[in-house]
Amino acid sequence: MSTENQATNSESRETSVVDKTNTSTAPSLAQAANSPSPSSFINKREISYPSRVCEIVESTPDLCLSIVDAARSPETHGQLQSFIVYSIRLGPLIVKRRYSEFESLRLCLVKSYPTLIVPPIPEKQSIKSNITQTTSNSLGISHNAVSNSASAVVNRTNGGPSGGSAIGILPGSTTNGGNATLISANSPDSATSRLIEYRKRMLAVFLNRCLANDTFRNCRFFLNFLDPETNFHDFLALNENSILYRTSLYRLSPFEPLANLSNQLYLTLPIPSSADAGQFPELAEEAQFQELLSFETKFRKYEIVLDKISKCNKRLLRHFEEIAPDLTDLGSQYNKLSILQDSTFIEDMGKSHERNLIFLGGLVDSINLRFLDRLIELKHFSRTVKELTGYNRKKVIQCKLVEEQLEITQHKYKACVSQESEIQKIDRRTNATLGKKMDGSCNPMSAPITDAELQTALYAKSKKPFYGRIPGMTKLNSVIQKYTDNNPDQTRRNKVYNLKMRLYQQERQHEILTGEIGKINREVMKQLVEFHEWFKRELCKVVVGYNENLEECLKGGDVIFEELNERDG
Repeated sequence: MSTENQATNSESRETSVVDKTNTSTAPSLAQAANSPSPSSFINKREISYPSRVCEIVESTPDLCLSIVDAARSPETHGQLQSFIVYSIRLGPLIVKRRYSEFESLRLCLVKSYPTLIVPPIPEKQSIKSNITQTTSNSLGISHNAVSNSASAVVNRTNGGPSGGSAIGILPGSTTNGGNATLISANSPDSATSRLIEYRKRMLAVFLNRCLANDTFRNCRFFLNFLDPETNFHDFLALNENSILYRTSLYRLSPFEPLANLSNQLYLTLPIPSSADAGQFPELAEEAQFQELLSFETKFRKYEIVLDKISKCNKRLLRHFEEIAPDLTDLGSQYNKLSILQDSTFIEDMGKSHERNLIFLGGLVDSINLRFLDRLIELKHFSRTVKELTGYNRKKVIQCKLVEEQLEITQHKYKACVSQESEIQKIDRRTNATLGKKMDGSCNPMSAPITDAELQTALYAKSKKPFYGRIPGMTKLNSVIQKYTDNNPDQTRRNKVYNLKMRLYQQERQHEILTGEIGKINREVMKQLVEFHEWFKRELCKVVVGYNENLEECLKGGDVIFEELNERDG
């Protein structure tokens, strides 16, 4: 691996904080291949790790992943248009994945490790819409006019950077941002090609960042994604994977999601929203909330500034496009003048403009591949920070929601206990008058509730029939039952027992959330602090690299004219 990529892998490890609880007992890849399932209802085949991929990853410490090709699939799978398939090289293996599978992989990583910063992928937009919108424009798709003009001057076919950079773009990868593409700058094919090449580069960066992180590299979702024998969509449809993929992030355990996929205490948690924060104004005064807000505000500003810098460079690339034909024409006219004048000096002047055009083409490639790509990735990273701070904030709100519901349920339960106590007193007096004995075997207030009983009851409730999910049907059933109930005493006892069950459920949920919030706060804040330091260093590298490339280009033009001045003198 090059020194540049080694630095990238070292810095990439700083972007994520490994959960010490999980990594201390995490098996190696070989051990993980034979490890039992955390859930009893998942068979071994469904959680197996691809042995070939494990072997390659373990035996190749300097392994780099590259996307060697991107081709349109002839299959549509019921869609109106075919899709792009990206070919990933993993040592001797080639695995083909489409963009939606990259998106699914990242979602699974986020849900498996919600307190870590997961590297971003290029934003989701169709190829067609991207031709005229933000990504393609910010990448300067139309810069081909500059490169192609330079290509016409020197008759080159392999110009421009190789694509290697400090963010993990692999040497030798096809960039298509130089002079190999000799098609019209304004054609849809040119725009589509540029966008696909951009995605190839940035998806490769995403994979290498995951590979450089010990936690993500050992994740079975990542390993199966790299296995050419695994249909990733089918893999996600398997029992446990399907539950993780479909379940809300806020109904998963933050540190052991795969071990708690069947835990109804998590699966019945309320899903918080940003609007719920208004119900708890006291949260704004908490130190953790203020720190999260500070990070979120800072990275929102980063995102705005980086976006404006991208747009400025887009306009700069347009200016380069506009000047390229003039430089080409100017050089041609100087050549014609040198023939008429029989002057080698004028001929050299014409060549100087052609050489300036070559430098300009190199600068355009550098702006696209070494600056804008990295700038856009950092902008996407700033969004992932907002996702992480939002997760932390909403988990705190979720705990407050459960606490609020618990207080309401406790109030209802106390009233119900008081009412039931009065009813039992009346029953005892009535039975004493009639000479009957009280049957205390079915007192719902004294019936103990176990965790197993609670899990079973909540699971059964989640499997209610379809008509029970129709809005208003539950209320209608209650009205019907009120007038047709043949055993109101038993109905009352069931209602009391269900209330007691809900009370116990909310007490357990509050206990779980209260115990997890502190750890979430610590892990997220540690992530944010370390990531911010990495982000600042990376941003400095991007700006310094950009200035060095610009200076190199300008020096090249100065050398040309200095040579001409010396010859003239």
